[in-house]
Amino acid sequence: MSLIAVDIVLLPSLPIMNEVIELIDYSNDSVICLNAQNCLPHISLAMGVFDDKNIAEAGAVLNELAQRLDLLELEISRTQTKTIADGKDISEAVIDHNPRLTELHLELMKLLNPLLTHENVQTNMFFSPPQVADISTTWVKHYFDKKTPSE
Repeated sequence: MSLIAVDIVLLPSLPIMNEVIELIDYSNDSVICLNAQNCLPHISLAMGVFDDKNIAEAGAVLNELAQRLDLLELEISRTQTKTIADGKDISEAVIDHNPRLTELHLELMKLLNPLLTHENVQTNMFFSPPQVADISTTWVKHYFDKKTPSE
């Protein structure tokens, strides 16, 4: 049994990624600085820890959902920098509320919840490099406590 931390995300096209990267002004204290190599701009839809025996079933859930997914057009309303739980700053692009994105997020969380755990998340469960920030364990542990993807 091997435990793997996951962040199920929507990725924009490379041109949009580059635009998002250029939009954000990072503070000197930013824990995460987006780039197109190893810290991609993304929209998190679900986070948790999979036992590696559940990866095939999770892949089937994602494939089935992707077959039904239409193109989403999303708008960035602003960028912001906020202080997170570890006292560090994080900068992000804020996406306007989109009911279809919210529905996708909630459906995916419901479908994946039986396959994921959120207890005892450790940094060694993440792929690296780059080194994973300790705050990532908090995000994974508490992701399902949130109600919408914009939180």
